[in-house]
Amino acid sequence: MKKILLGTTALVAVTAVTAGTAKADMSVTGWNTFGLGVGDVKASRGGPPPAGGDIDIYENGEIYFNGSTEMDNGISLSWDVQLETENGNGNFIDENYFTISGDFGSVQIGQENLPNYKMHYSGGMWVGNAGLSSNHYTQFTGAPGGLSYFHSGFMNDTAPIGNDADMIAYYTPRMSGVQVGVGWQPDSKQNDGRGDEEKFEDTLSLGANYVTDMDGTSIAASVGYVDTNQGTGAGGDPREGVQHLQFGLRVGFGGLTLGASYAEQTDDKNITASGDTDNIFVGAKYATGPHTIGLSAVFAEAEADPDNKKDTEGKAYLLAHDYAMGGGVSLTTAVVYLDVDSEDGGTANAKGPAGTIMLNAAF
Repeated sequence: MKKILLGTTALVAVTAVTAGTAKADMSVTGWNTFGLGVGDVKASRGGPPPAGGDIDIYENGEIYFNGSTEMDNGISLSWDVQLETENGNGNFIDENYFTISGDFGSVQIGQENLPNYKMHYSGGMWVGNAGLSSNHYTQFTGAPGGLSYFHSGFMNDTAPIGNDADMIAYYTPRMSGVQVGVGWQPDSKQNDGRGDEEKFEDTLSLGANYVTDMDGTSIAASVGYVDTNQGTGAGGDPREGVQHLQFGLRVGFGGLTLGASYAEQTDDKNITASGDTDNIFVGAKYATGPHTIGLSAVFAEAEADPDNKKDTEGKAYLLAHDYAMGGGVSLTTAVVYLDVDSEDGGTANAKGPAGTIMLNAAF
């Protein structure tokens, strides 16, 4: 009886505390993708086979928990938590951060991408759930020679340095089409491609973009810069500075959108080729009715050794079509051709096609 009375008393106390407290509005949204894919990418210099032609199932998705409220002083606060749906991902909560906004602009704090990433306009067009930048196709092309396309500056123009790790960023209000962002991240313990011993530290991120619409022609341009330190930590090599510079441009008229972007990353030890990397993305897509079709290409070069300038070159071409079936459901088909060539005699050589067909649902 005593336990029952204590429990009842606690329940009454909690009810009394929360009865007069306004709570944030909550919503649940998200997306998911399931499909089939096959790759026939062959490595020419040994190493683990990147893709042997077997059919595999592709799955990806996220669930977003969003909360928002407005305080008595007029400042708004929102909360975003993103849950990964892939069981084998090992990173179940993707992003988790607060956004505080008002007439002064907005401040974000938590696990989120940095301003140069969020404000960038890539030339690699996404069509449905298929794209080259932050690419979807590596499950079916493999990573020959240990190359990691997503967590490096090679064949990527978004500077994935410490994505979704703890950071703080400020974004100005958009004035005359221009917005500026600045962010800082102490380290990249979450989602950096080499683990904690070679993590990025003390990262400064700058981003700016401009958007306008003139007589039916839309223009979006962006610039980003990152300065960070990377090394092996205590007892290893001294930390080295890594810089990343990126530009992006998109022009749209009617259903046609054209894009181009460039990214340069220096002294990045987070990839097999440990030197400077250069990436050029170009793309176009056209939307009419329920159909969207797009073509994108990336041309990348990474120095395998800054001393002898032996390079790894990478190219990829993507053709994709998305059909909107209604009710937030679409069907994406895509074909990509990958060509990676290393001049240093290593195993980072691969060439061949991959294809996917994906059923997508947004809710």
